[in-house]
Amino acid sequence: MPPQKNEIWWPSRGKEDPFPAEVDRVPNDGVKLLGAPIGSRNFTTEFVKKKLKALEDVHKLLRDVDNAQVEFGLFRGCLSYNKINHLLRTCPPELLHEALVQFDSHFQNMVAEIMRVPCLSGDQWDQASLPVRFAGLGVNQTKVIAGPAFVGSCALTKDLVASMLGVDPSSYVPAGVPELLASHERITGLSHDFSFLSSSAQCSAAVVH
Repeated sequence: MPPQKNEIWWPSRGKEDPFPAEVDRVPNDGVKLLGAPIGSRNFTTEFVKKKLKALEDVHKLLRDVDNAQVEFGLFRGCLSYNKINHLLRTCPPELLHEALVQFDSHFQNMVAEIMRVPCLSGDQWDQASLPVRFAGLGVNQTKVIAGPAFVGSCALTKDLVASMLGVDPSSYVPAGVPELLASHERITGLSHDFSFLSSSAQCSAAVVH
């Protein structure tokens, strides 16, 4: 492969490195890998903001439908949190916090526009975020599901990641996961063991496959 078709992301490299000059050096603050940002908080925030800009462009087209029921169906099925589900499962929530606040604010405004009201209060937005069986609209808030989404992804891939890092899978716990589980326990009163979650997730995946 020609050197100019390659890229290097090497945050710890010095001023000199052994690779050909034709190889593109990716800036040290971050890189995109399989559609997910890997890098600093600022890099991750800016990456996700670009996703928000793309969503805003689609939102403008949604206005042209001029049918609230169809608009809401498209929003729930195509334009809500599922547009960034991949990011929620691959990025630690603390790196996404600023961007998720903007996403939720945008989703809140979209729902208000679909309902043909000027705005939704905080209480109304919280109710809209409840499941339909609890008199909500089933519109997920990304800041609420970011933690569970990330923990679930870590549980499902624990053995693979541990193998890639060369550590013992039985004792490996990804950074940030204990804090997220502790936060979940404080809020819900339910305690979860990461090792049990990972074994359950992998058994479920095996059954599905």
